Amino acid sequence: MSSDVLVFSFGAISTGSIALVFGFKWILDGRRFFDLAWTGAILAYALGIGCITIRIGTGSAAAGYAATALFWIFVALMIMGNLAFTGHRLPWRAISVAAAIVIAVSCAIRLQDASWGFAFFGAVTAVLYLWTGWVLRRLPTIGAFAFGIFTLRSIMALVRWMFVGTPFLIHYSIASFTLNFLVGAVLLAGSLCHSRELLIASKRKLRRSNEALVAHEAELEETNRLLEEQAVRLERLGSDYAAALERAEQANRAKDSFISNMNHEFRTPLNAVLGFTELVQAEAATQGYGKVAEYSGYAHDAGRMMLRNVDRILTFVALDSGQRSIEHQSFQPRESVSHVIDSLKEAAARRGVTLTSECCHAPDAWSGDEKAFRAIADELLRNAIKAAPNGTSVAVNLTGDDRELMLRIVDCGPGLSDKFLRTVGDLFNISENVLSRGGAKQGVGLGLSIAARYARLLGGTLSLERNKPTGTIARVLFSAAPQAPAALRTAAKPLEVKQTA
Repeated sequence: MSSDVLVFSFGAISTGSIALVFGFKWILDGRRFFDLAWTGAILAYALGIGCITIRIGTGSAAAGYAATALFWIFVALMIMGNLAFTGHRLPWRAISVAAAIVIAVSCAIRLQDASWGFAFFGAVTAVLYLWTGWVLRRLPTIGAFAFGIFTLRSIMALVRWMFVGTPFLIHYSIASFTLNFLVGAVLLAGSLCHSRELLIASKRKLRRSNEALVAHEAELEETNRLLEEQAVRLERLGSDYAAALERAEQANRAKDSFISNMNHEFRTPLNAVLGFTELVQAEAATQGYGKVAEYSGYAHDAGRMMLRNVDRILTFVALDSGQRSIEHQSFQPRESVSHVIDSLKEAAARRGVTLTSECCHAPDAWSGDEKAFRAIADELLRNAIKAAPNGTSVAVNLTGDDRELMLRIVDCGPGLSDKFLRTVGDLFNISENVLSRGGAKQGVGLGLSIAARYARLLGGTLSLERNKPTGTIARVLFSAAPQAPAALRTAAKPLEVKQTA
């Protein structure tokens, strides 16, 4: 066996052993791509050396072609390994295609047999090794040593052509393969250092994650404690609310019972006062005491107003507590409205307000509670008279057919605010335009509340509209098939608010 074959065999075996160690590390250490690429590169280099050994020993041309192909595979795998080691995205498809093209061209021109072929292979190897050393230079502890080894290997690759055909080729080959062994060892050491850095970084990340987890756990415990405290407070508030609600319902029932039972206690003295004021008024007129008759008339009017307000309060309590029932009977709605208008003409005249009516388009008969219907018309018309300025008119329209009946009352007053319109009809609401301490526009908010509840009992709806430029339109729409009256313990349905031109 020649010395060249012996040296190349030693190189192939030593380089192959480094490739096996690299492969073993790839299996055990996370299977990183750069380890796999470097393993393949070193293995391809070892096989290439083996092919050169075969060619030297046998002169086989196929072994030369194989060595050329394995060289370019070695270059491609080293490039992919270096890129992966530096954390760059791997264009492995482009590198593979480029390697295949270079292999085809090299074999076509028989680069391995050209006189300048060894120099070209050496230059490519030198550039590749120099770049690899540059990549490994930043490794802790061994970075400078690795860069020095790869630089020395690059220099030896460049000067190889100088030893071809000389007696010193065998010495060069021994030194070159020894350096190849060192190159593989340095790559293995660099891979281990890199794995150690990744492990340390993973530990730091794990420590930070653990600290964040501990902080989050503490935050969750604090949040859980606060939620438990809130749950206790909510439970206590719920208990307090239930007790307060029970007390409020008891107080409301007591209030309703008290007001309902005060009917006799209110009416008896008021009727007595009204009776005596009538007697005083008649006696004073007979005896010629004009002032006494006038003052007793004021007292009588005030008593009548007070008696009416008492009746309205009792009516509201009955409606709100569900004690008021509806009697369905046939009545004439036009006559009912006319009766209400006639009863309020005197009050309208005192305020300088003219009442107009148009009821010719109303049906002759309607089934429902006439008393409730009259109460709705009376309350709405009284409110319109109070709101109408002196010298204006209030229009009352009644229209309908066999299916629907609509009562419409229009005044030219100051109108109502948006805030009042949103809650009108609910529990003694009083508008700022209704409540005027300086004049006769005072009210207690009962009228619309009673009208809204009566309308609901009759299966109808009460709505208020703004009548531009001034005034209000009150509209009540009844259906010929009223729904069964529901319990009115809760507030009446909110009124519909519209705005018309």
